[in-house]
Amino acid sequence: MAIGLIIEFIGEAIEAASVRIANRRSRTVEWLREVTRPPPGLQLHAPDGSMYTGLIVFDSNRAVVVVALRRLHQDQQRSFVDMQSEFPFGHRGAPTPGADDSSGRLRY
Repeated sequence: MAIGLIIEFIGEAIEAASVRIANRRSRTVEWLREVTRPPPGLQLHAPDGSMYTGLIVFDSNRAVVVVALRRLHQDQQRSFVDMQSEFPFGHRGAPTPGADDSSGRLRY
Protein backbone atom coordinates (compact mmCIF):
# COMPACT_ATOMS: atom_id res chain seq x y z
CA MET A 1 0.00 0.00 0.00
CA ALA A 2 2.80 2.41 0.87
CA ILE A 3 4.59 1.55 -2.37
CA GLY A 4 1.42 2.40 -4.33
CA LEU A 5 1.27 5.82 -2.67
CA ILE A 6 4.96 6.46 -3.40
CA ILE A 7 4.52 5.48 -7.05
CA GLU A 8 1.42 7.70 -7.34
CA PHE A 9 3.30 10.61 -5.72
CA ILE A 10 6.25 10.17 -8.11
CA GLY A 11 3.88 10.03 -11.10
CA GLU A 12 2.13 13.25 -10.04
CA ALA A 13 5.48 14.96 -9.42
CA ILE A 14 6.71 13.98 -12.90
CA GLU A 15 3.46 15.18 -14.47
CA ALA A 16 3.63 18.52 -12.64
CA ALA A 17 7.28 18.96 -13.60
CA SER A 18 6.58 18.18 -17.25
CA VAL A 19 3.75 20.75 -17.31
CA ARG A 20 6.08 23.38 -15.81
CA ILE A 21 8.81 22.50 -18.33
CA ALA A 22 6.35 22.69 -21.24
CA ASN A 23 5.08 26.08 -20.04
CA ARG A 24 8.62 27.39 -19.59
CA ARG A 25 9.62 26.11 -23.04
CA SER A 26 6.57 27.76 -24.61
CA ARG A 27 7.39 31.09 -22.93
CA THR A 28 11.04 30.81 -23.98
CA VAL A 29 10.14 30.14 -27.61
CA GLU A 30 7.74 33.08 -27.64
CA TRP A 31 10.40 35.34 -26.07
CA LEU A 32 12.96 34.24 -28.69
CA ARG A 33 10.50 35.04 -31.47
CA GLU A 34 10.05 38.54 -30.09
CA VAL A 35 13.70 39.40 -29.50
CA THR A 36 14.94 37.97 -32.82
CA ARG A 37 12.35 39.72 -35.00
CA PRO A 38 14.12 42.62 -36.74
CA PRO A 39 12.53 46.05 -36.75
CA PRO A 40 10.50 46.87 -39.87
CA GLY A 41 12.63 48.18 -42.71
CA LEU A 42 15.99 46.92 -41.43
CA GLN A 43 18.12 46.04 -44.45
CA LEU A 44 21.80 45.58 -45.18
CA HIS A 45 23.07 47.68 -48.07
CA ALA A 46 26.55 46.58 -49.12
CA PRO A 47 28.62 49.29 -50.85
CA ASP A 48 29.31 46.96 -53.81
CA GLY A 49 25.63 46.05 -54.23
CA SER A 50 26.07 42.43 -53.10
CA MET A 51 23.17 40.66 -51.43
CA TYR A 52 23.61 38.32 -48.44
CA THR A 53 21.69 35.38 -47.03
CA GLY A 54 22.64 34.20 -43.56
CA LEU A 55 23.15 35.39 -40.00
CA ILE A 56 24.76 38.63 -38.86
CA VAL A 57 25.55 39.61 -35.27
CA PHE A 58 25.59 43.34 -34.66
CA ASP A 59 27.17 45.24 -31.80
CA SER A 60 26.41 48.98 -31.64
CA ASN A 61 25.18 48.93 -35.27
CA ARG A 62 28.38 47.30 -36.51
CA ALA A 63 28.46 43.77 -37.93
CA VAL A 64 30.88 41.79 -35.76
CA VAL A 65 30.07 38.24 -36.92
CA VAL A 66 28.83 37.32 -40.38
CA VAL A 67 27.90 33.78 -41.38
CA ALA A 68 26.37 34.37 -44.78
CA LEU A 69 26.49 33.57 -48.45
CA ARG A 70 27.13 36.48 -50.77
CA ARG A 71 25.33 36.85 -54.06
CA LEU A 72 27.08 39.29 -56.33
CA HIS A 73 25.24 42.21 -57.86
CA GLN A 74 24.22 41.63 -61.49
CA ASP A 75 27.02 43.88 -62.79
CA GLN A 76 29.63 41.91 -60.82
CA GLN A 77 28.65 38.45 -61.96
CA ARG A 78 31.21 36.89 -64.23
CA SER A 79 30.49 34.64 -67.14
CA PHE A 80 31.65 31.05 -67.28
CA VAL A 81 34.16 32.00 -69.99
CA ASP A 82 35.71 34.63 -67.68
CA MET A 83 36.05 32.11 -64.86
CA GLN A 84 37.74 29.48 -67.05
CA SER A 85 40.89 31.60 -67.23
CA GLU A 86 41.23 31.30 -63.44
CA PHE A 87 41.42 27.49 -63.43
CA PRO A 88 45.07 26.40 -63.26
CA PHE A 89 44.65 23.36 -65.51
CA GLY A 90 42.71 25.02 -68.32
CA HIS A 91 40.36 22.91 -70.41
CA ARG A 92 42.42 19.71 -70.00
CA GLY A 93 41.41 19.16 -66.37
CA ALA A 94 43.59 18.14 -63.47
CA PRO A 95 46.49 15.75 -63.96
CA THR A 96 45.76 12.12 -63.21
CA PRO A 97 47.49 11.04 -59.97
CA GLY A 98 50.13 8.40 -60.60
CA ALA A 99 50.05 8.89 -64.36
CA ASP A 100 53.54 9.94 -65.20
CA ASP A 101 55.85 9.35 -68.08
CA SER A 102 59.42 8.14 -67.73
CA SER A 103 60.65 11.65 -66.94
CA GLY A 104 58.54 11.67 -63.74
CA ARG A 105 56.24 14.44 -64.93
CA LEU A 106 52.47 14.16 -64.54
CA ARG A 107 50.46 13.47 -67.68
CA TYR A 108 47.10 15.05 -68.46
